[in-house]
Amino acid sequence: MKVVEILREGVDLRLKPQEVKAKPGEELEVEVIVERIGEFTGEVTLEVSHGVVGRMRLMVDERNSVVMVPWRVRAPESSGEYKFTIKALGPGGRLLKEALLKVVVEVEEACSTGAPPAGTRISNMFLKVEEKNLRPLEILINRFGDNVIAESASIEIESKAQGIKSTARVELERHTLADVKKILVFHVNHAGVFLTRLSYELRITPRVGNYVIAPQFDENEKGYLRELKYCKARD
Repeated sequence: MKVVEILREGVDLRLKPQEVKAKPGEELEVEVIVERIGEFTGEVTLEVSHGVVGRMRLMVDERNSVVMVPWRVRAPESSGEYKFTIKALGPGGRLLKEALLKVVVEVEEACSTGAPPAGTRISNMFLKVEEKNLRPLEILINRFGDNVIAESASIEIESKAQGIKSTARVELERHTLADVKKILVFHVNHAGVFLTRLSYELRITPRVGNYVIAPQFDENEKGYLRELKYCKARD
């Protein structure tokens, strides 16, 4: 588990999305969000390890508290997982914040949205929840158990107390779904009544082998899994 940081003053740097699935050589565009934290005022320079940003220099102050900039990246030609960084630098080149973009390059798979039919051979699942709702994750834990793992997971928690906004971001790799839930519950309980936003995103893969067999979901469970994306294993 890695808690990136809790911000009190400076700038927050977020990517939408943080993880992208792409075809070899595909041109991608990610939205970079630079947000003022506390009383920070100054020029911010964006520096990327790969690709180009729409604006390298921008002013962050009371009038420009949130600035959005496109980041254009070309996916590598070979399949695999790639990580690219973007840094927000302050005056004198001081590092204010760093964010990570994960690009997963794969050959195209047959993917669908919703709860997979019973018996489907699944190679990947992608769960994204942008509200305080652990039920979709709990359903996957109950139905798949230890047969799957969270190959990667990103958790973002925002809270506000006495007018001060705090952001915590947690990034996980190869954890059980039950462990991801425990970490989510810990941070939700820690924020308590000051919690203003919770979101989490998981890439789920078979623990062993190339695929896992989908179980039978009831109608109630299907309702919670409407936004689940799953990809069928190739024959």
